[in-house]
Amino acid sequence: MKKGVVVVDALVNVGFIAISVLLLATQLPAMSNDIRTVLDKESVNNQAKTVAGLLSIAYNSPGSITLSHEFPEGKDYKVTVKTSGYVEVCAENACSESKAFLRIDKEFSEEDIKFLVISKESGKATLHLSKSDTAPSIGIPKSGTCELGSGECSPEKLRAVFGSAAEAASQICQKESGGNTRALNDACLRGTSADYSVGLFQTNLLDRCPAGITWNHDYSNPRCQIVDQNALERCKQDYGYGNAEVNMQKAYEISSGGTNWCPWKTNANNCGLGPC
Repeated sequence: MKKGVVVVDALVNVGFIAISVLLLATQLPAMSNDIRTVLDKESVNNQAKTVAGLLSIAYNSPGSITLSHEFPEGKDYKVTVKTSGYVEVCAENACSESKAFLRIDKEFSEEDIKFLVISKESGKATLHLSKSDTAPSIGIPKSGTCELGSGECSPEKLRAVFGSAAEAASQICQKESGGNTRALNDACLRGTSADYSVGLFQTNLLDRCPAGITWNHDYSNPRCQIVDQNALERCKQDYGYGNAEVNMQKAYEISSGGTNWCPWKTNANNCGLGPC
């Protein structure tokens, strides 16, 4: 295989991202504002979620940002960004996919990757795959300041869904529900807050379940009404009420792959995962 760097230029254009691939026999360019994630496990599932999360950050962040990821030693990895927007990571005979929250019209892959670097300047993202033995300059990602959760909110439980964002997710989870999968905040029925929230991450069903519950969209004097109890119960199940794995997955989607905790504004700010 030819050594070098694979550069993928991604331009957002009316809902889709055009990809052009160029193989360059050069080293990685100098970068600033770097963030590096180094996983301590070789799970390809975690690798896929981490790569997808980094892509989501790059494509959805304003201004300039550079992120990088070091793959664990001992395995040859193959990364494929699919036309569906999913990232697939394979190591040996094991593969895993994760949604990257973006559309891509071409597929690429490169084997034997050690470092993956995603850079973005305004309106343009560039993804580099490198065999370099030297990591780019690094910074420290936000990890939050609150106590880590336990039980269903522990980082170990959350890592399969959130990858490298598991510790941040653990703090939000613990603050929201304390690990209770059947936590329910129906304060909108009493007019005390704009909440009908369920599960580990207290996913707010107001505006998500209009067939089951409606509300007046007045945050200063919130009022809601259950219009169809059966429809509401189905929606609660869809969002993981009593089901840890489903609620985690919904939280992963709402948080853009564990990169944006502002939908949980109060706890995100209190735990140093903002500002929101």
